[in-house]
Amino acid sequence: MADLPELTPIAEWPTLTAAEVRRMTRPTNPYVAEAEARCLAGDDLIIATLKNLVEERTSAQTLQPCLSAAVTSGSEPLVHRLLSPGVPVDIESVRIAITLKALKILSLFVRYGWDIDKEVEWCHPSPLSLAVGPDVDIDEETISWFLANGADPDKSCGMDVTPLSLAVQYAPLLIVLMLLESSGPARMGQLLHHAAWRTSHDCGEVGRLILERCDFGVNGIMYKNHALSFETRKIVGQGTPLHEAARAGRPEMV
Repeated sequence: MADLPELTPIAEWPTLTAAEVRRMTRPTNPYVAEAEARCLAGDDLIIATLKNLVEERTSAQTLQPCLSAAVTSGSEPLVHRLLSPGVPVDIESVRIAITLKALKILSLFVRYGWDIDKEVEWCHPSPLSLAVGPDVDIDEETISWFLANGADPDKSCGMDVTPLSLAVQYAPLLIVLMLLESSGPARMGQLLHHAAWRTSHDCGEVGRLILERCDFGVNGIMYKNHALSFETRKIVGQGTPLHEAARAGRPEMV
């Protein structure tokens, strides 16, 4: 057999800073670019300029970068001014508001028709999942706000993943309890498998809680009851919660 060719490793893709991303995505319209910069600075005097841009038939979609900038600045008047003519709420603005715990701004989004349960992507559940995931300071008040405004912890996306799935894997036990009490017996989300991936010392306690509160079989193959998810992920090998706990090295779950 001929020797296999030597392959050159692909270099890691460089990580961009927030400032670099802003420069790359800067609006081409100079008036919108100036408005975005002033929104980022929280300059409420830009409200008159935003009104003029709308009256000059600048599309609401074009002003979306201004919304993200206004949310970053924490200026509720600017956010209100942008939402009122129909600037759509984008997921980046939602992500920023969650990170900043800007509940009044999230409330403005709801007031202007934002669908709190719309999936982030086909394979990523609703924005409640952004508040309980691995890259955010998980905050009880923010979770309470989502639940009070009708967010469903058991709502899945195209894949069988729910906000509760991510909470079971990453969030403190108190937050998991809050979501379980809100949703009732969860039916979606492969919760026992996600509990098996939990890295904190209380993963066994979370697993027992799921068995007590929900109807998930301990011998269920991951995604076996969800055709699209199973077909998408079967190439990596799907197992039971016990299999996942052993693979993750979590004796508390075994």
